[in-house]
Amino acid sequence: MRILPRPQKAERLAGQFTIDAQTTVFCHPDFQDIANQFVAQVESCSGLTLQFCDNVEEKQIHFVLEEGTQAEGYKINISQTCLTVSASDKAGCFYAMQSLVQLFDLFVPHET
Repeated sequence: MRILPRPQKAERLAGQFTIDAQTTVFCHPDFQDIANQFVAQVESCSGLTLQFCDNVEEKQIHFVLEEGTQAEGYKINISQTCLTVSASDKAGCFYAMQSLVQLFDLFVPHET
């Protein structure tokens, strides 16, 4: 797993989460601008337009506020049905989003 800066802890589990046209995004209001950046990056690189929704569902990306996480810290939990970013502040959420961009290799713009 190549992510910079290197995570303090990373564990690879079985399965994978695939971002596709059915994937939706649920986010805490404090993280809306960062979630918008991630959605824009996904669209730019894949052509997929992810929709936001107000309910927690399966096949979804969650940006959630988690009290108790250290300042600027974050956790990313990925399963086959859900990708969850947990952070206690905007900086942590931003750093998590940058890690997701690296994990999903969202660097090359989509050609139309």
